[in-house]
Amino acid sequence: LLLIVGGWYVVHWLSARRDRDKARREMCAKAADTLLIAADALLSKAVQYHTNPREHVLEREIKSGLQDLALHMAELGQVCEDQAPLKACITAVGHCRRAITRTHFEDDHTGAIDMTHAVLQDLADATLDLKRRLARLKYSQFPG
Repeated sequence: LLLIVGGWYVVHWLSARRDRDKARREMCAKAADTLLIAADALLSKAVQYHTNPREHVLEREIKSGLQDLALHMAELGQVCEDQAPLKACITAVGHCRRAITRTHFEDDHTGAIDMTHAVLQDLADATLDLKRRLARLKYSQFPG
């Protein structure tokens, strides 16, 4: 009887652990999907900001979006088991932030920049890199 109860306990414990790990991986993958959508929205706002006359409301939305991305990335560390892809995503958020705010942001510009300006190319490259790393984070949750 003791062997049966002990066996049941071990099986139950392993099953609960497996379910918890699965839920954690799914949560991390869903968060990556949400952050991919947020990165796209941020790119759209940044392009709109840089290609139009200065708009203070859009500046605040962009800064808030960057803060949200960084916050969510940092908090994902509590959920994701594999920290390497997450750290790469956090680094990519920093690159994205610099690409958006390095030039022609919060200065006293009144005019727009041309669609061929290097700022927009840097912004697109940084956002694409962030999205690539987020996809890698998502798919690393379900290894082969």
